Formats: sequence, structure tokens, C-alpha cells
Amino acid sequence: MEENNSKTDIKTKENKKPDIKIFVSHRIDMEAETIDNPLYVNVRCGAVFDKRENIDMLGDNTGDNISEKRDMYNELTVQYWAWKNVDADYYGFCDENKYLLLSEKQNKFNNEVLYEEFLTKEIIKKYELDNNKLVDKLLGENDLVIMQPIDIRKVVTPKGYAKNIKMYLQNNNHKLLKYEHIEIILDYIRDVYPDIYPYAIKYLNGYQYIQYNNFIMKKILFNEYCSFQFNILFNFEKKFHKNSQFYSENIMQSLNLIGIVLLGIYYKYLSEKHTKYKQLSVIYFNNTKKYEQIYPFFNTNNIAIVIRISDYYVPYFSVLLQSIISYSNKDNNYDIIVLTGSIKQNNKNILNNMITNKNNFSIRYINPEQYIHGTSLYVSTSSYSREAYYTLFTPYLLKNYDKLLVLDSDLILQGDIAEIFNNDISDCLAAATKEIVFMGMLNLDEQWIEYALEELKIDKPYDYTNTGVILLNTKLIRDKFTFKHIVDVAKNSKFRTQEQDLINILFYGKIKFLDLKYNYYTRINSWNEDMLDNAPVHYKKIYETVGNNPFVIHYANQPKPWSNPNISYADKWWEIARKTPFYEIILQRMSYEQSSYISFTTLDHFSRIMFPFKWLKKVHKVGYIRQIADKLLPHGTKRRKIVKKLLFR
Repeated sequence: MEENNSKTDIKTKENKKPDIKIFVSHRIDMEAETIDNPLYVNVRCGAVFDKRENIDMLGDNTGDNISEKRDMYNELTVQYWAWKNVDADYYGFCDENKYLLLSEKQNKFNNEVLYEEFLTKEIIKKYELDNNKLVDKLLGENDLVIMQPIDIRKVVTPKGYAKNIKMYLQNNNHKLLKYEHIEIILDYIRDVYPDIYPYAIKYLNGYQYIQYNNFIMKKILFNEYCSFQFNILFNFEKKFHKNSQFYSENIMQSLNLIGIVLLGIYYKYLSEKHTKYKQLSVIYFNNTKKYEQIYPFFNTNNIAIVIRISDYYVPYFSVLLQSIISYSNKDNNYDIIVLTGSIKQNNKNILNNMITNKNNFSIRYINPEQYIHGTSLYVSTSSYSREAYYTLFTPYLLKNYDKLLVLDSDLILQGDIAEIFNNDISDCLAAATKEIVFMGMLNLDEQWIEYALEELKIDKPYDYTNTGVILLNTKLIRDKFTFKHIVDVAKNSKFRTQEQDLINILFYGKIKFLDLKYNYYTRINSWNEDMLDNAPVHYKKIYETVGNNPFVIHYANQPKPWSNPNISYADKWWEIARKTPFYEIILQRMSYEQSSYISFTTLDHFSRIMFPFKWLKKVHKVGYIRQIADKLLPHGTKRRKIVKKLLFR
């Protein structure tokens, strides 16, 4: 092919011979983590569509380029740009979430594809991705380095397993691409590249499949490959475009998939021509989003609130959010940070819409797992999770904040949350209410006193606090404890109430005790009531007084108000729930739970006649369900009729 004289050199961080450049294709809708290694040249894919400002990463929209064809070619637009505009001795290619394992530890991992959740500094070190010297020996001995093919016979398709690549593509017809497209490509290869055609047939009839666009090639091979690949793709594109307005998103990206098939064909051609090559594993990262440094959203009166939730919990969190909104003050600014790794974008949009036109509100979402991924943490029972530790890690996850109010999501406010946040804790590590239920536990069972004294090392067990509402002096916490120390304690401790026990241990003697009204426990079940009734007389009186008008109502046990609207203070929760955009979803979930319960009680009535076992007499009566229905679905209402149709059709 003709040599392109317009190519310019991209300076690497150090001069080395030969000149090796591995181009990393980056999305423009997300800022990804990058690897500090001069081998990698980061390039924005489809940069012509990038509307962001002050972006210093290279783009594929300069010189001779096809940046505007990103929707069809995907990362191949970056490969084309590198081919036409950059000079190097060796050209490599990968996506921002797929890297060749260039490490000398290749045999240690021994997999075609290695899966990791996040691209972190620890993972970079693990696979030696920051070592630019490891590739020298590989390329000194080989002209081509490529991903280790996967065995396509082990991959499930919509039509079952396939015995070869051809069958795999046929089985995915109309899902990944139209199989007829491959036939068109093969016809073109036969006519224009007859010397490569036999290898194309061999490749498709084989089962060793090059799944990703990951390789490093000597310059002469790269030029030959790109000429072969893009000549075929451009000619096919002319036919492809005739009906492209009717194609699905997957089919629109057929050119990208065909490009990867062409890489496999070219690899087959080179390997059987005795080109020196090496196969390597690929490391696939599920999430490469750059860890975002979050700063206080407002310059003044920034009330920073942190809540941890899952996607499933979003409807219930919306009730807490609505209560914060309802009692907010226009003179305060509410900076809400949600710790989550699972909330779907649609649910984020709905939550964000709840504060539309409220200039003193902000909601942002961060994934703590990106920061603590790989940390093994003790989970005491099935009712707890590793996410509970987020409260303890919050000062380090949000290191640009000096003060944070962390809340559980199973509570509601009956006052401006700024009142809690504005407590002076300058000389304390935290502020929280004493745990009145724990006081009852101490009074009923001496083993809890022993646990507090001997295991938690708290010499005043009745000063134990609940962390469902906790105000953190994050600056002072960071000054006193390193993140490593916190993590080590969490990893090596096996306490009954996980992070709450740890916070009580670590912050003991430096916790300001808040009024019980700021974290009022509801009477939810018989155990809960028993503990409250056996609390010290003085605190029980305070509890009863606070109950007349609690500032924070905490449903800190089971059942929750969204499961049973008959529990105490559930009416307060439902009054707010009706104002949220998730009200119907909350009703639907409860109806589903109760319909399952109704089915069980129907079975109970039948069983009482046919099989009068004693244990069945313990099942609750259907009347309990009717109480709930009458309360939430009054007689004569449209929603009662709808629910009846759903349950009894």
C-alpha cells in the first residue's frame, strides 16, 4: 500500500526504540480511568460529536478521519485515525475497558479473558499494566501479539451451542448482525483478496474466535491489515446503507463486528504464513468510570446528606427525600449524595425530577465499591450487608467534606434536616442518639452487658449509640484515623452489629449525644416493644414524651410501613408516600406481597378442612389483609377495583 506522508509523531513520555504505540479507544459520554504508561495513547472515539469543553485527550476527528461514522464502526474510527495520522514502529489497539495482559505472569492467570469489576491502582499493579518495559521482549520475538482466541463451542447462542464460528454467526442472525452480511464480505474477499480467501473459510469453519479488537502489530503488518480491513468495510458500507434506516442498534454496529471478524481472518492468514506471533489474555473491566472527586455543591449553607441505597430501595428512599423537601427552608442548600452501585438511570431521572425547579437542592450518585473494591468485609447475618460499612468509610469516600450527615433510608423527617446538621461537633468525632433498644437488651440479658464490656471495650454500655442518623466530623475523623486503619479494623473484626459496633468502638468518648427526637424508634413488633418497655425508666419517659412529636421517625426493624400500614406511625409514612412519583410502585409491591399471602391463607382454609395440622392454626387470618386493604384502598375507590382485578382474576 502507499505510505502516508502526512503522518505526525505523538511524543511519548520517554524516548525508546522501537516506537510502540497502543491506541486506547475512549467513549465520549463517560470519563474513564487511564493507565499511566507511555505505551498507551488515549483517543476519544467519535470525537466529532463530543460537546464537552476543555478536553485535553486526543480525538479521532483530526486529519484524515471517519469520526462521524462512530455509530457504525465504533472503536474502529480510532484505529483508522491512528493508521492515517500517526507514525510508529508497532501499532497496538484496545478499548478503555479491555487490555492485553502484557505481564510476565501470563501463565499464572491462564484464561482467555480475565474479568475485573473496576480499573483501580491495585488492579493495574496486579497485572503490571503500568510497566512499559514488559512489551519489549514480546515484540523482540514476535511480529504480532493478539488476544488468545476463545473456544466458540463453549458460548451459548440464541439457538444453543455452535460447533464453529460460522454457525455462531448464523445463530446470532439479526441479533448481532445479519448473517447475509458475512456472505457479502466473503464474496468480496474471494474476488479482491483471493490469497486470503482460503484462510477466511478456514477461520469461519474453526472454533478459535478472536472476540475483541486487541492486538499489537509491526508497522508493515498493520498497514497491510488496515488496507485490507477498511477497503472491505468501505465497499460493504455502500450496500449496507441502502436499508440502514430500518436497522436496529445492533445491526447498525454490524460494521464493527465484521471488522473484528476480519481481524480473526487476517490473524489466521498470518499464523499459517508462519508469521511470528504470541497470544495473550485480555483483561475485561466491567466498570472503568473515573472515580469522581465530589466537592460540596453549594458555597454557603451546604447541608451535606449521605444515604446508601440499592435500586430496589429507590421507591422507599423517595419517601425520605420527599420529607426532606417538604420541611426544607429556602435559606438552606441541600446537598444529597447517594451511595450506590446499582441504581438504574431511569430511577435516577425520576429522583432528579423530584427536585426540578428547586435551586437549593442537588442529588448526586457515587459508587463506593470503586473505592473499596476487593476489600473483604465481615457480614454477620443475612439481614446485614457489606454496604452497611459505607457509613464508616464515608469520611474517605467524600474527603472534600469536613462534615456529613449520614442517614438510613427507612426513616422520614418531620422538620428541617438542617436542624440536625447544624449541631456543633467541632470537638467531637460524631453526634448521634443513644440506642434505647440496646438499653432494653442490656437490661434483659446480661450477656449483652458482657459483650459491650468485654468485646466492644465500652465501659459505659448505656452510652451505645444508633448510627441510623449520625452526624460525622469527617475532617477530625480523617485526622485521627487513616483509611487503611479503618479498613483493617473492619476486615479483622466480627461484631454482631457490624459498622454500628465499630463506630461505637472507634468513636467512643468522642460522640455528642443528640436528643432522642432526632432518631425516634417506632414500636414495630413484639421484640422491639419488649426492648423499649425494658429500657431504663428515665429514658423510657423521654422516649414516650418524644413520641408525641418526633423529629425523625425511624422504622428500624421489621415489618416496614410499606409492607404493613398498620404499624405505629405508618400513617405518617404513607401520607408522604402519596406525594412521591413511586406511590403506585409501592402499592403494587405491597399488593403483590399481600396477594401471595392471600393465596397462602386460602390454602390454609382448605388445609384446615382436609389436613387439620396444628401448625396451620398459627397462620394469620384473612381479616388482617382486609384491614390493610380498607386502609389503603377505601371502598368505592378506583384503585381498590384495580387491585381486586389484579388479585382475583
